[in-house]
Amino acid sequence: GKTVASVMKGPLMAATFAPVCKDGWVRVKVACIRDTYRDFARTALASWYEAFPIGHPWQAPNGHQGGQDRPVKHVLRWRTHRQGYGFVNVEFTMETGALGDHNVEQFIKGYEISMAWLNECDMLDERVPGLMFQRTGRYPRVEDIAPAELDRVTKEGRKAFDLMGLSYDANEPILPRMVWGDCNPPG
Repeated sequence: GKTVASVMKGPLMAATFAPVCKDGWVRVKVACIRDTYRDFARTALASWYEAFPIGHPWQAPNGHQGGQDRPVKHVLRWRTHRQGYGFVNVEFTMETGALGDHNVEQFIKGYEISMAWLNECDMLDERVPGLMFQRTGRYPRVEDIAPAELDRVTKEGRKAFDLMGLSYDANEPILPRMVWGDCNPPG
């Protein structure tokens, strides 16, 4: 159930909360990080494909690439109903990454994502959650987000910052940033 909940979390957040862009599309990119591609393929990717198999009706044209001990990119598109908007289009991209023997900072450096899913996070270097969090909120670009949506997510972000006792620049937008992980309980 833990992995299945993680599979569904990204698409659910895309459909219900992620900001709508100026062109009416919700665009979300999630990086799913694991220790190795082989371990990822037999666990999280198998669960992903149960929910969203290759050729799923939501799969974008040419929307699946990779596999076999290398990164996977799976792009889904669907319509959802948003309060205050009616129906909006969602483009959800799930990309996989495996740390293996890479330098953690160097591996994570180039990501521009909306959210991150850390599969079997207890097997990852302790620096990974914080470093991945720094890479979230970079997709889509601020200038692509509809102004009313930017105001909405910034208002929500400020509420969250206030509850956590964090400060922020009142002139800067606050974009959604999310990292979640799944792991087995200690034995």
